[in-house]
Amino acid sequence: MCRTVCIELGKRGYRSGEPIGVERETSSILAQVLTALWSKKLTKNEIADALRIPMGELESLIFGLAGPGRPHLSAGRMSLVS
Repeated sequence: MCRTVCIELGKRGYRSGEPIGVERETSSILAQVLTALWSKKLTKNEIADALRIPMGELESLIFGLAGPGRPHLSAGRMSLVS
């Protein structure tokens, strides 16, 4: 039975992810923190060094958000664009 279910899920496109998917959520708090850090002219490299994490891990945490000077307000909520 498990094999049959796995085969059916694969046919429906669930093997590599959800077929329709949903937009990835972002944290408004994280956007505010990054905006504050970038206003102090800190780079993503400096932030990663201060946190003692690899740059790639920081990128995955901030979902590839743009660097300094790129925040904007959209529909009353802060977001960061690249």
